[in-house]
Amino acid sequence: MRPSLLGLDLDGTLLDGRSRLSPGNRAALDWCGRAGIRRAVVTGRSLFSARTVMEAEFPVDYLLFSSGAGLVTWPGCRLLHRWQMPDLDARAIARILLDEDLAFMAHRPVPRTHEFCYHEGANRRGDDFVSRVERYRPHTQALRGGLAGLPSGLSFFLVMLQPDMGYFERLVPRLSRFGSVVRSTSPIDGQSLWLEVYPRGVCKGSGLSWLSRLLLVPDGEVAVVGNDYNDLGMLQRFERAYVVGNAPEALRRAYPLLPDNEHNPLAELVRPWQSGPTCP
Repeated sequence: MRPSLLGLDLDGTLLDGRSRLSPGNRAALDWCGRAGIRRAVVTGRSLFSARTVMEAEFPVDYLLFSSGAGLVTWPGCRLLHRWQMPDLDARAIARILLDEDLAFMAHRPVPRTHEFCYHEGANRRGDDFVSRVERYRPHTQALRGGLAGLPSGLSFFLVMLQPDMGYFERLVPRLSRFGSVVRSTSPIDGQSLWLEVYPRGVCKGSGLSWLSRLLLVPDGEVAVVGNDYNDLGMLQRFERAYVVGNAPEALRRAYPLLPDNEHNPLAELVRPWQSGPTCP
């Protein structure tokens, strides 16, 4: 049965390894639009970054960016909703990260989440930290004065760690008291462990759920596709959840499997819908 709303991760799922939308996936998105299925990209990228790989003709209706912290229409980019971290929670999170001397980035409010201040840290710093700072250099500044220099109204924190799951699992409970912790793999070096802390209750799944309520679409009529641990928020929230063939083994074992992102996974997903019934 066709869904009424389709939520799609972007990098490693909808886009190929060169950040391109394949003709097969584009045709599938076009068909979904003609069939009345609302299409939402749900990505960890900022709005600024998403625009570098999504042209105005990119065939979707909504963009949830920064892992659900912001929601806009596409291509008009009209802001529909944003989530912001209370300053008390942000200060508590920053205090833990500074005490641990971890490398982190504190991102400014939606829609300017590509702007951040950073603390270099000396403990367990991921190899991709310098690369990300340099990539966003015009939009960054070093955090000066510790907690006193922390901006207000932050959207989320990004902590970049060496791939040490033992340390990660010890750190998560401390941070979870003040926000939603999301694990992901670095898209820069493919190895470093990224720990993202969002406002309480915010993740890709909650953002997509907010959109489904706005559109009056029941959860049972939502289908989602992901490829990494930062997609778990939506994979676990919606029953019709799929992963692509390049997802980690643990996710491939847990969810129905589509082809990898180099072989038109969306085209494969929609094929049975093209001859099947619509949702009531």
